[in-house]
Amino acid sequence: MEETESSTIRTNVKLCNSEILANLSQILHYLPSDHACDLEKLLKTFKQICSDVPQQCRLVEHDIVLVEGAQPVKQAFYRMSSTKRKILQEEIDYMLAHDLIERSDSPWSSPCLLVPKPDGSYRMCTDYRKINRLTVPDCYPLPRIDDIIDNLGHVKFVTTIDLLRGYYQSSHQWLGLVPDTLMSMLAVLRHHVMYDSLM
Repeated sequence: MEETESSTIRTNVKLCNSEILANLSQILHYLPSDHACDLEKLLKTFKQICSDVPQQCRLVEHDIVLVEGAQPVKQAFYRMSSTKRKILQEEIDYMLAHDLIERSDSPWSSPCLLVPKPDGSYRMCTDYRKINRLTVPDCYPLPRIDDIIDNLGHVKFVTTIDLLRGYYQSSHQWLGLVPDTLMSMLAVLRHHVMYDSLM
């Protein structure tokens, strides 16, 4: 039986940076005028990185190593309601239209699911847990939160930047694999049709 869902489900909001850039003076009204002017100038100077379409971020590349003898993992898709299938298809169509993914016939496949966000929309995720079990863990130590806070204690401004669909903007490098095999491993399964990440 299909799950019931609220009629208030929100479709995923798309990026509107061009609208934000056009209305910066109104958005920054809470800042002193000299600070608002500096920030507006900075954002307009680098407006190409505030696109309405996700771009590839090349500042960080993820190095992932497979364990010796790892074989392709192929999983079935998860069941979901017709409402969620529609939302998922909209996300797939968006990513296809913006060259974030492409159709695939990979021997690897991992199922998609939708995770609710606080604003009522959904985040499309891919369940890579079975592939994760085939990777060599990265033992690099995470920084201590208290050290980070101490380092920020003297600053006057704190800025947070979020990448829309950040996972799909990241470069991946699976060590020991040719690029086609890498894309194949990141295959996303969505109701009998598979897609590869293009990042």
